[in-house]
Amino acid sequence: MKSNTLLLGGHLPRFNGIDSEITRGENLGFSIIQMYVRTDQSFIKHDMSDEETKGFKNKLEQSTIKTVIALDPFMKDLGVPELKRPEIMNELIADELGLCNALGIPYLIIHPGTCNLRSETLECIIDISKNINDILHLASGNSSILIQNMASGNKSICYTFEHMAQLYRDCTEKNRLGFCFDMCAAFASGYSFGTKKEYEAMWQKFDNIVGLPLLKAIHINDSYENQGSGIINHAYIGKGRIPFEAYRLIMNDKRFINIPKIIEAPIENVDEYKEIMRLLIDLLTPSTKESYGIK
Repeated sequence: MKSNTLLLGGHLPRFNGIDSEITRGENLGFSIIQMYVRTDQSFIKHDMSDEETKGFKNKLEQSTIKTVIALDPFMKDLGVPELKRPEIMNELIADELGLCNALGIPYLIIHPGTCNLRSETLECIIDISKNINDILHLASGNSSILIQNMASGNKSICYTFEHMAQLYRDCTEKNRLGFCFDMCAAFASGYSFGTKKEYEAMWQKFDNIVGLPLLKAIHINDSYENQGSGIINHAYIGKGRIPFEAYRLIMNDKRFINIPKIIEAPIENVDEYKEIMRLLIDLLTPSTKESYGIK
């Protein structure tokens, strides 16, 4: 019987050429990579040559990396009703999505942002959905947007599953919209998933409200802050406040066997990923290891 691939990796900062991250990911034992397609934080479009895109795709095809997921480096608020939001922001995200398509990257993860202090939550969600519709209309290709859940502080949006479901309902191009579940953000928003009972109850709620088929990626991370703090502050996995059992549960969840799991940790050197990878792989049960062909 053919085994599945353990889709586990981490976020890599850009250093040299865009294809250099593939080699770095392979050296770290990753099967997936999260990276910035662009690193420039300014609101300027940057062209990428056909030579660069072809080189990246060819190198990826020949590597042991199964997929690459992009993270938007701009982190632009998608919903700020009553405030002026330059149209260039949607154009930049659409351009980023077009680049993902050219590079063969299926997903671009975006933070939905926060509300204007004068705005109501529903108004802000409607504003965000309009901007997502605009972005997907502008963007060429098939690459999709993944909205990440957020922490509940500072009038953030998508800190509840209900927010996520409403945003999806308001999207006109539903085939190009999904979600990334961030463990630290969910913990900061008060969700409990540190015991088997809590874990199953949370995912049942997610499935009932959002739908598990819309889950396309998971951020594996820890939190320095208390549960329900409303603050995202990543800790080294296993050294924060998220119960360690949560990692065992999510790593062995057969429902997520084909869902990319992306490590996010406050590391000083990317080689520290190797230790985190070993820690997470050691949590796999014998039956899960068999599913992945790991001895």
